[in-house]
Amino acid sequence: MDVSNKNDGTLKDIIFTAGKWQYFKLWVVNMVLSILSLGIYSAWAKVRNTQYIYGHTLVDGVRLEYLAQPLQILKGRIVALLLLLSYIVCTIFFPLFSALISLIIYAVYPLLMVKALRFNLRHTSYRKVRFGFSGSTKSAYFNFLLLPILGTLSLGLAMPWVLFRINQFIYGNLLYGDKKFEINIKCRVFYKAVIISIISFLVPIAVIAPLLWGSFSDNPIILIGSIYASYFIAFLAFSVYSVLIRNHIVNSLEVKDIMSFKSNLGFGRYFWTVFSNLIMIIFSVGLLFPVARVRMLSVLYSATQVVLYPGIEELSSSSNELDSALGEEVSSFFDAGLSLS
Repeated sequence: MDVSNKNDGTLKDIIFTAGKWQYFKLWVVNMVLSILSLGIYSAWAKVRNTQYIYGHTLVDGVRLEYLAQPLQILKGRIVALLLLLSYIVCTIFFPLFSALISLIIYAVYPLLMVKALRFNLRHTSYRKVRFGFSGSTKSAYFNFLLLPILGTLSLGLAMPWVLFRINQFIYGNLLYGDKKFEINIKCRVFYKAVIISIISFLVPIAVIAPLLWGSFSDNPIILIGSIYASYFIAFLAFSVYSVLIRNHIVNSLEVKDIMSFKSNLGFGRYFWTVFSNLIMIIFSVGLLFPVARVRMLSVLYSATQVVLYPGIEELSSSSNELDSALGEEVSSFFDAGLSLS
């Protein structure tokens, strides 16, 4: 859909043409080759998988591109693997030393996050213009290390503000070429989302718990069912938060005179997709993860539109140097990855 607005921008849908089972076959082949090569092929697998997803994502008829080279990723993965093996060995034979390594990993976590963002974005392009990340390491330590500690010390009361600051840091430092993203998110929206999510959890619990209270001791099946029901309700509450925040962030993003974004993600479709994906992944022991990924991206992209302005035609790519893959691979090994989808 192309719709012109008062600022001479044109509203464009994000077209996602990836096939669930086509991507599944690619993912399985890459997984088998990675196993047979003792992990060496995994770097090529990652590039092929990402290029498939990006190549089937179009805005105004132009595909996203993933430009990373497998050897860049492989070098980072070798270092990450050595660090992981060192951690495992220390955990088994030198438990005290492993605790020290854990502290070191936690201490370098913000640095890894910045390098991961820079690497992923600098190897993503649209219209031959690369994205980028300009956030400083100093700011990363403040947002990723200090603020979560303060949020915890506040007994969670400051955590919505912490999440607001972290998102402001990430999205406010994105680049498209040499143009910086602007984001106008509000802290009060994060508090509102948290409050609505808590209410979404507590109200069903308050209604169900009194009805079943006397049955817990008499019927263990009811107790087990109640536990699973509480997980389901918690999952529902988290989905409420995710939808509210995702729409708020996307609708607040723009690159002045270049592009802006709109999101109208609905709760029902999002919740069903995430919940059914979780069930699918659990019962397939992870084998249907690629199918779940395509389903989720289809929902997110169908709820997102991009407003393109005439300035995008004149933009030239930034001359920033490419970053190393080390940060991304080390961070992913220690579960410090970050998705911007």
